[in-house]
Amino acid sequence: MEFKIRHETPLFFLGTVFPLVLLLAALLLMVAVGLTLQNETAAMIFLGLLIVAIAAEVIFIFLYVLEKIFGAKIIICTDHVELRMLLRRKKLFFYDIEQTKYTHYEGERSSYGRREDLYYETSNYSHTRDFLYHKMRSGSTVRAQLAFYLTSGKAVILNDDAKSYRKMRERAKDDLSIDPDADVRLYQAYQCCCSARDRYAVEQRERLNG
Repeated sequence: MEFKIRHETPLFFLGTVFPLVLLLAALLLMVAVGLTLQNETAAMIFLGLLIVAIAAEVIFIFLYVLEKIFGAKIIICTDHVELRMLLRRKKLFFYDIEQTKYTHYEGERSSYGRREDLYYETSNYSHTRDFLYHKMRSGSTVRAQLAFYLTSGKAVILNDDAKSYRKMRERAKDDLSIDPDADVRLYQAYQCCCSARDRYAVEQRERLNG
């Protein structure tokens, strides 16, 4: 089966922000050491950084918008999962998948008025890039996350829009028969993947015993 999701690559999102941060940091450093743009060397360095930052900004905005349009695909096969993202394609064979974990991440306020980090309470994924991405995105949206933990020790992480989860969550509190994730495509892919893995495991056991 095939599922199209609204995956966001953290690198593309952060790439639209960091060039501006780089320019600001360079400008502050110049001020701190007493250099101004009237200094020819400082002006040339700043101009070079400006050109690089503009080029990087254009590239990452293009990639970010392109991914927004096309998203990503998860294809569930009999013995593997195929992931088709904007610049990457991966095949994850079931015998290489140690664990799959479905969670959500969002920013919420606790009774003490501070932001609760639900993402890192339910995930082992802690790369700096994705930590920064989450911190900048949480509070404005709720997203679903599916992590494939591999036997090699690596993890492949996908995310998807989960607005329907937020809407259905309140109804599910009153009606336990409602699954708030039912309309989230990433969750549907997760369920399909689990079923396919179970079938694959049964077939392998039967093959060994037969």
